Amino acid sequence: MNYCGFSKIPNKFDKISNLTTIRLSGNKFEYLPNSIYELKNLTTIELNENPNFKGMVFKNSIIESTNEEDHLPELNEGQNTIHENDNSKNGNHYEDNSDNPTTTTTSTANPNYKNIDILSFNLKKAIDEHDVISFDIFDTLLVRPYMKPTDLFRHLEQLYNVTGFFEKRTKVEREVRRMNYNIKDDITLDEIYEQIGSEYQWLKEKELSLEYQVSSARIYMKDIYDYACQKNKKIIIISDSNLSKSFLIDLLKKNGYTKIDHLFVSSEYGQIKGSGILYNKAVEALQVSEKVILHIGNNMYSDINRPRKLGISAFYVPKISEVLFKTDTRMETFYNNHKEDLGTSIMLSLLAYHSEFSYQNYWYELGYNFAGPVIFGFMQWLDLQMKKDEINQAFFIGRDGYTLEKVFKLINGNDSEVQTHYVYLPRNIAHGCLNDDLEIAEKSQMEYRRYLEQFDIHNYKKLAVIDSVTYWYSSQRTLVRLLPDKLIKGYYWIYGSTLYEGLNCEAFQKDQKHIIGEIIELFMTAPTPPIKTIVNGQPVFEEITDAERVRIELYPDLSKGAVDFAQDYIKKFKQLNGYFSSEMLVDWVKGFIQRPTEIDKISFFNIEHAADENHTSYQKLMYKWY
Repeated sequence: MNYCGFSKIPNKFDKISNLTTIRLSGNKFEYLPNSIYELKNLTTIELNENPNFKGMVFKNSIIESTNEEDHLPELNEGQNTIHENDNSKNGNHYEDNSDNPTTTTTSTANPNYKNIDILSFNLKKAIDEHDVISFDIFDTLLVRPYMKPTDLFRHLEQLYNVTGFFEKRTKVEREVRRMNYNIKDDITLDEIYEQIGSEYQWLKEKELSLEYQVSSARIYMKDIYDYACQKNKKIIIISDSNLSKSFLIDLLKKNGYTKIDHLFVSSEYGQIKGSGILYNKAVEALQVSEKVILHIGNNMYSDINRPRKLGISAFYVPKISEVLFKTDTRMETFYNNHKEDLGTSIMLSLLAYHSEFSYQNYWYELGYNFAGPVIFGFMQWLDLQMKKDEINQAFFIGRDGYTLEKVFKLINGNDSEVQTHYVYLPRNIAHGCLNDDLEIAEKSQMEYRRYLEQFDIHNYKKLAVIDSVTYWYSSQRTLVRLLPDKLIKGYYWIYGSTLYEGLNCEAFQKDQKHIIGEIIELFMTAPTPPIKTIVNGQPVFEEITDAERVRIELYPDLSKGAVDFAQDYIKKFKQLNGYFSSEMLVDWVKGFIQRPTEIDKISFFNIEHAADENHTSYQKLMYKWY
């Protein structure tokens, strides 16, 4: 029912109680009917581009909301992630004036269900009613690619191989705060590094440099800021930070926040928002009434409750990580089990940042959220291994090498000395080349050598062979036989327990249990049919089966999502270290496999994979779900 122009939705959902998904984008209705309550299987409602929409009241196990006056729920209480603040007559609060000012979230994997548009709409209404708009900085205007601010210290420790820095940096900050407890409420970065010890003091500039590099504008909050500027509002910043005022101004300007009338930061005043003194400083400096100020931030106490007690309006904006966890609870479970892992922190923060963009489609989002980290982690590892082994030529074996090569080339950049080729080596050709019958072997080898002539492979002594999963090493063994003068090493996500004598290979996943099954090949395989053979130096494809057609149609979106994840990571970090361990990534995919949503089950229902190497028999890829 998308884009049908409906001004009212009939109250008859109780007639279709098995409904799991409702698509109502692009319509004109204001409310959803009460019969929504009867849809016990409902997991997703699409409500994009509904300009008249005012509210929803859902009370089933999937979608919860609150409609209590003067209540801003804490996120850890399991309630809605987005709240429209109160707007009582005295101007102390702000709230949407619709009859049902509620919002919803879902525990499905559909990031479309976060109501960013509703939040933005109500926030802009609040801005219209105030003269001075105040913003918090971190997690409001700016976001870091970490789940916790202290993960930046963990990153510095690994980046510069400085053992103990994370623990020392966090400990010294606590000690300096304790030393100044009776003197002032906040401290400066300089004060921390004065006490940290000479062996770590050189990291102060590194910390500032990394902070400047990785902090970026929160996209939809940048839109809110731009809106306030367009409305000629006075823009101020009230924020707690040990960073200097000048550094913060430069950081904000770098990310497009160029119009800032005043900046009140705790490091300069020695006072914090939570005490209320920093707000009082702002009111005194501006010489305005508290009633004309709207403060926007993400901390329930210091950004919402404290300014309200002072008579300042406040609008609560959840952190992107909180919105992500409400969108898909599997991500929160995973994070709770990997809180100390830097790779987990970076990965989930990138997913959270991405989730505030427009939802594209299921397969793109699956590619971004799951295939992307898996492939990027694998290719980061490969890049480091090839550098260590001094190998500058790589064969990515088709079909699984398709997206692998794309991401590897992104990691290496345009100036890379590594030469890559996407190469077909079908099993029947490999088996022929390795056949004990000399006549069959010579015929197959001659055919494949003819195919290899199109690749410039003679300028390098060493050659890397890359594939996802192997048990018989047929591609690598074939190339070893055909190219005896080359030193050939195989790199795999995982390989079988049986190794062939003299074969040099390495696996990203050290545990030889193939825990995440065949889904890894779905993440990596090309949008083409299987290769039947090679004739006259050209690949000949199998006829497309129904199962292959389904996979071929969805894979371009999945691959694009994976490549976009890699691009976003590379844009964020100048130095690409291998922070995504195979153990972390295996657990990440296991969480998806073991806790599918109804949307996952529906989307994967027709996805099949070949149960034999000849691609004659197919079965459901995720058969255990059904």
